[in-house]
Amino acid sequence: MNRRSESRLPDSDFRNQWINEAAFFQSENRNFAPGSELDDWLCAENSFEQAMSRRHTLHKFDSELQHLHSQVTYMADLEQNQLLRVLQALTEKNAEIANLVIAGDQVIDACEVELDKQVLQILCLEHPVANDLRVVLSAAKIGYELESIGNKLVEVAQAAETLFGIESCVFDSETLGGVLMLGKRLEALLGNLMNALENRNLVDIETFRQYFQDCQTIQRESIARLTQEIGMLPGVIQLLRMMKSFEACDEHCLDIAKYLNHMNETLL
Repeated sequence: MNRRSESRLPDSDFRNQWINEAAFFQSENRNFAPGSELDDWLCAENSFEQAMSRRHTLHKFDSELQHLHSQVTYMADLEQNQLLRVLQALTEKNAEIANLVIAGDQVIDACEVELDKQVLQILCLEHPVANDLRVVLSAAKIGYELESIGNKLVEVAQAAETLFGIESCVFDSETLGGVLMLGKRLEALLGNLMNALENRNLVDIETFRQYFQDCQTIQRESIARLTQEIGMLPGVIQLLRMMKSFEACDEHCLDIAKYLNHMNETLL
């Protein structure tokens, strides 16, 4: 978001030179008529202060945009960590780790609230327009989608916690492998988004769509296997919950990719 130069504030020599030149042009505009030299100087001095004030405002606004970007990146990093915990819980069949995911969602919720406050403050105080407004609104939408992914990961963790508590339901590695594969696909999607956020790159939307289609294929194959496990219906229901939640996460990732491209296209 460093679209504008961030040169240091001018020193006294620069200030005097700027005002001298501006005062000269003021005098030239009135054909160097005598008697208004002080007015020329005061007018030039006022113009200088206004110009420096505008530059300070631009610098402050750029800093606010940078902070907004950092907050979104931080939320994406939190989501990655949450997903890693989910995958660990599923792999180790560990309800305690699943519970950590549920508890950790509070941090993500708080980040989304803080992001909304930042966006509202920028909109009210800075009145961004055109490209700047596009960046701010894109950041807000990305924050919303990330928070929604967090909610879906909590649903996966809750379903896993319930599943692990059903002693009569023991699924083979192939059946659980389908759910884990969906989680690994989501991990790849979040990794691509994180890379685009950090490096401000454009995302290949078609690649994301292909990921989404592949995940739907994996889900259909897994559901076909689950239909053969009628004797373990309570566990099957929890696995289906996980799959639907992972599918929703993929959809949110696709939306984030679109918003991220809107943001990064503006900054390129």
